[in-house]
Amino acid sequence: MVRSRADRPVSSVDVAAHAGVSQATVSRVLSGTTPVSDATREKVERALDELGYQPNVNARALKTQRTSTIAVVVADITNPFYPELVEALNEALSAEGQMMLLWDAAIAVDDGSVLAAVQQGLVDGAIFATATRGSTTLSRAQQLALPVALINRGMPALDIDSVTSDNCSGGRRVARYFLEAGRKPAIIAGPEIASTSRERAEGFLAEWRDARPDYEPFITYKEFSAECGREFCAAVMNSDDPPDAIFATNDYTAFGVLDEAKRLGIRVPQDTWVVGYDDIPMSSWSVFDLTTVRQPTGQMAKEAVRLLLARIETRDRPIESIRFDGELITRGSTASS
Repeated sequence: MVRSRADRPVSSVDVAAHAGVSQATVSRVLSGTTPVSDATREKVERALDELGYQPNVNARALKTQRTSTIAVVVADITNPFYPELVEALNEALSAEGQMMLLWDAAIAVDDGSVLAAVQQGLVDGAIFATATRGSTTLSRAQQLALPVALINRGMPALDIDSVTSDNCSGGRRVARYFLEAGRKPAIIAGPEIASTSRERAEGFLAEWRDARPDYEPFITYKEFSAECGREFCAAVMNSDDPPDAIFATNDYTAFGVLDEAKRLGIRVPQDTWVVGYDDIPMSSWSVFDLTTVRQPTGQMAKEAVRLLLARIETRDRPIESIRFDGELITRGSTASS
């Protein structure tokens, strides 16, 4: 990297001298707001590359009142779904020239610290991958008209941009799958206050009750965790009337169901079927071979980033709620015996 004699960072003045253009021309190329000729742009870009120029982030923030940093709020990073989602969000943000600040809501779920960071200009906005009914943080964000967006969560009662899969439709798909196979299912949903688990379970039950009002599947709401899956499997499979199919409303919980079934000597799929939701990469591993509903995580991340950046630019734009269809991916956990 070329440095001045004082070993200071390369400046736009240095780039201008190297390219043989004015500093104003360099600024126009860097900002991209004013047209320049292709030949001039190529000269400046070549000089930027040869000198190893790095923009002064602090100076740009002072000028634009933007940090180009977005907070991404997750609930439990140990849940294998979240690393995949965070990676997709980071990729989508990077493509837009944004940096990501990961915020663990398990530590600070409703203390207002995320919103304070937005208000103080430490970040330009926030994408929440966690939200529950009665969230004071999101209600406050709406009241303050702060730039926030939801991903994998929906809050119809609040005017907040959101991107989800169509959870009700996904639940219905699983119910139809069990109905067509003549199965007698049980359901382990996630927390009832989370829109994802509630909608997936409600979709399943609505489809099921339309076709089989004579049989009501057992359902319980637990945390999204492998341990809850293990406990549920042990309880229902040791009951007087065990199911021959289990719908877990996320893959992490389904992994626990599969693990406990193996410990109990229950054969999957011969004795019981297991279906999850999300289609995280681990679901296709041979040890799990899990049938599940696939969410288009990459597309959801791109849309969430698009919505948030648009909200940052125009605070009073219409609210958007985007839903993607989920796809039932059949694997060995529901194969015919």
